[in-house]
Amino acid sequence: MGKAKSVIVEGPSIEECIKTACDNLNCRKEDVNFEVLAEGKKGLFGLVSKPYKIRVICVQQDSMSEEEKIDKVLNDVQNIDVNINGFCEVKRDNDGIFLVVYRPQGEGYRVTLEQAAKLVEESGIVNADFDAISEAVNKADEVPVRIADFDPAIYKDGEVQIVLSKDLMSAEMILLPPKGGNAVNVDQVISSARDKGIQVDLMMAGIKEAVESRNYNRQIRIAEGRNPINGQDASIEYKFASKKEKLSPAIREDGGVDFKKLDLIDNVVKGEILGEKVPCTTGEPGVNILGETVPAQPGRDMILTPGKNVAVSEDGTKLIAEIDGQVNFKKNVINILPVFVVPGDLDLSVGDIDFVGNVIVKESIRDGFEVKCKGDLEVGKSIGASRIEATGDVVVKGGILGKDKGVIRSGGSIIAKFIESCTCEAKEQITVERAIMHSKIRARRIQVTSSKGGLIVGGEIQAEDEVEAITIGSNLATKTSIVMGISKEILVRLNELEKSCDDTAKNLNKINQALAIFVQLKERTGELNEENTAKMTKTLNLKKQLDSSLKELGEEKTKLEEQLESVKGGRVRVQKVIFPGVTITIGKGILQVKDEIKYATLVYEEGYVKIKPYD
Repeated sequence: MGKAKSVIVEGPSIEECIKTACDNLNCRKEDVNFEVLAEGKKGLFGLVSKPYKIRVICVQQDSMSEEEKIDKVLNDVQNIDVNINGFCEVKRDNDGIFLVVYRPQGEGYRVTLEQAAKLVEESGIVNADFDAISEAVNKADEVPVRIADFDPAIYKDGEVQIVLSKDLMSAEMILLPPKGGNAVNVDQVISSARDKGIQVDLMMAGIKEAVESRNYNRQIRIAEGRNPINGQDASIEYKFASKKEKLSPAIREDGGVDFKKLDLIDNVVKGEILGEKVPCTTGEPGVNILGETVPAQPGRDMILTPGKNVAVSEDGTKLIAEIDGQVNFKKNVINILPVFVVPGDLDLSVGDIDFVGNVIVKESIRDGFEVKCKGDLEVGKSIGASRIEATGDVVVKGGILGKDKGVIRSGGSIIAKFIESCTCEAKEQITVERAIMHSKIRARRIQVTSSKGGLIVGGEIQAEDEVEAITIGSNLATKTSIVMGISKEILVRLNELEKSCDDTAKNLNKINQALAIFVQLKERTGELNEENTAKMTKTLNLKKQLDSSLKELGEEKTKLEEQLESVKGGRVRVQKVIFPGVTITIGKGILQVKDEIKYATLVYEEGYVKIKPYD
């Protein structure tokens, strides 16, 4: 028996650790034992916050020949479960110029004729046979197809192509490199532009820079017309205050919310004018690059469309309420909705509610009930472990006690005295007077600033713009997570890309192992036999495809990371203290609070969460 080999690895699960170890030790899963050195843990949104750490021991005797090792690696490579796009390349020798098209793997995309033709053009091949290119693309059999003669005597001066946009509002140039001749100069560009009929001033700074730096084979803007200013469409001027303008409730001197002055529901009376049409305008004409006038598009007129219980005046310019009720917007149409009123508690005597207007519950919503409304929900006291869905605002004059079962979703804002053990999501703002405790909260802006409490402790808080509180966390180091400016979906996708990049890199490592064995075998024997030559060619082709796949995965990962990097507007403001145990994520920056932070504003700068004075 050979000496046992071992390796220590980390990963999101024991299965992933064992798979990685088997790849590194070049042995099968059945031939290893393992020991768990550290248990892994799940973090925010189910992502891995602490990886597993295990020691894996290979007990199999290492007696495989080089040929057996090659076959094992190739077998693993052939079973790689990845989707890889096809690709193509140009090869030259004295016999001619050849195009090689590689087929995709899995659900990857085939090379298109347009992609192949673009590659041939960018490669400077001027005498290519288009039918041969088409043949290579159709076959995609990795066999070189001769597309042109190799003639080193074909030389020519550089060229400039002037491309006019379809609407004649802009022009771009493409500088083609010389082949042994002279490069294009600025005068040639100007002459070519005038020959195309361009009358407006040219963008000389960009032209000179491109010519001097020899910026070839790229479209570069050289002229722009003046766009017409189109007329404005007819619109509606509303005669009542939109609830979006009255989103923030009145705040008392002590910092508490004055629920008597919320005024978030628009009440109207029969005959009241709700809106008046503003006429459309004609706009101003522009000029294209040929000096021709470009007419402006006049604004579109509109016919007022009344919603439920709304009428149009005889002259067609006004919307008028037909009944007393409350205003509701649905797809920019004004409706006057009646109100469903529960005079006491929402309990078994009432049952679940599914209503097309606003709902008012005078007392409380008990545990286990559901409310769905196409408008606002107002609750006089409290909400228990219930499921609430409102297209408008949810206003709770008491508190929300979800008992880890309650879910409240609002198309507007949520306002309450406290939220405990509940999942709450609002498209706009969540304003709480006293405390948010052990809850999952998501909104554009979250505010807990009353002098009576102003506490956020426990759970997961996610906001786009701002989180503001008096105190965050507790002196017991209660685990509290605040995530700013990013979505759960981006974090999950980044995690997936990380895994895909790792898996592809591991597969490339397997292929490189096989190629190293081929090199050793060739050095010892002088040349490879026909079978091993075929295997090596196949391995090289798969390496190219995996390299391409890894590049695409990396580019997507980079874009998402840049998206996170661009998150700069989100901030966390605390008037008193943030305790240890709180984790704050803004963009790509993560801050795990280990010491108390007082009177501070936390923002994202230069890749980090930075602490600044409270403002």
